[in-house]
Amino acid sequence: MQGLMMDRPLLTASILQHAERTYGDVEIVARETDGSLFCYTYRDMAQRARQLDRGGRANSDGRVSGMPGA
Repeated sequence: MQGLMMDRPLLTASILQHAERTYGDVEIVARETDGSLFCYTYRDMAQRARQLDRGGRANSDGRVSGMPGA
């Protein structure tokens, strides 16, 4: 069974990093509650997840507003 063991923990962050690295330019298409479509890429999704993790929104230079040094 040793061959089936993972050598690192399965974390959401590592899944998002893999998606960004491997499928960065692939579009994700979602339907809004009003029926309209919302499209963004896996790269955008990973960036939004990092912003959420930091507790704010990134400015155009990549810094998160409301955080020290932003």
